[in-house]
Amino acid sequence: MMRDRCLIPDVSVSSASILQGLCLRLCARSSLAMTQAVKKIGTLLLVAAVAFPITATAGEDEEQEIESERREAVRSAVEQGHIKPLSELLKEIQKHLPGKVLGVEAEKKEKRWIYEFRVIDASGRLYEVSVDAATAEILKIEQE
Repeated sequence: MMRDRCLIPDVSVSSASILQGLCLRLCARSSLAMTQAVKKIGTLLLVAAVAFPITATAGEDEEQEIESERREAVRSAVEQGHIKPLSELLKEIQKHLPGKVLGVEAEKKEKRWIYEFRVIDASGRLYEVSVDAATAEILKIEQE
């Protein structure tokens, strides 16, 4: 007589082998027992995932903190008149490259703020546009 095998979803190598061992013990006798065991294990995994959600790692927290500080620095530079508001820079970009802005990032390079925009044109081509935040001068338009 052939024994029913218990299939465990891909969880991780260590937890899958533990679960498979449990399942084989629970469902060695019949298909009905196997089905019930798989349901119980699935329920336990679901409960564990909800009860113990994965939290952000220290590296992710640090990245969020850096990004928050960068946004604050940009806001402060705009308020002090050191750089132009984003709305003015967007108007300048639209003059040279009509399309939809998909993303924007601000970086301070060599003591000046540079905005990098990702723009997709009507034909679906993707561009990276670098703009001097203080002067609104377009420094580079590069197709990706």
